[in-house]
Amino acid sequence: MLNRSQIDSRYSFTSPFKSGSGWRLAGFTLVEMLVVITLIALVAGVAVPAVNSILRGSKLTHSAQLVIDQFTLARQTALSKNRAVEVRIYRYGDPETPGEDKTVSSSGRYRAIQLFEIPDSGTATPLGNMLRLASSIFFDSGATLSTLINPPANSTAPTLTSSGSQTVSVSTMGTTYDSVSFRFNADGSTNLDTAKLWFLTLHNLNDKDAQAAPPTNFFTIQIEPTNGHIKAFRPSL
Repeated sequence: MLNRSQIDSRYSFTSPFKSGSGWRLAGFTLVEMLVVITLIALVAGVAVPAVNSILRGSKLTHSAQLVIDQFTLARQTALSKNRAVEVRIYRYGDPETPGEDKTVSSSGRYRAIQLFEIPDSGTATPLGNMLRLASSIFFDSGATLSTLINPPANSTAPTLTSSGSQTVSVSTMGTTYDSVSFRFNADGSTNLDTAKLWFLTLHNLNDKDAQAAPPTNFFTIQIEPTNGHIKAFRPSL
């Protein structure tokens, strides 16, 4: 049986960690580390904006689908129950958004929706809780992009109700909110003026409100007043 000295003399082992008279630890040089850090910074500089853009687009899509689903539910409920269903769109101040005040509804944006059943008595009954759009997404309030929120002159509907005149207390807001409302009738039509176009547009909070033209990324939902049919439009990016 070979002992340790015999093994060492017969076999030669070369270690990348042994140099001269001692052992040293393998590692990176300063130049190599700087190159790696630079590459990581370059990749991050390209990837982070792309990821943010994807997230904003996903939130916009999710919010638009929520609104379409609520409009569809309102129309279907009106048809199935043979009674009017009212759609209310809320504006309120979000304390988590810079420049907005919870106690001043006009400082906020239109960013939530809720459905109400209107029985023969005329007393509105909620069909569900208020649903808020995804964070950073809101309804544009300008007449150019959202006639459902900023209707043409002499329109009897939608109905605009300001804070202080609200009769329904909403979770987290109480009655400190503004609202715009319209109805789906029992036959599936709406109470909107049939001679006008009715639509609303969602976009990101980074884009200004009441714009004269659509921003780069937006989602517009149109309602046909005579039959309540819903159409959606979004640019190809």
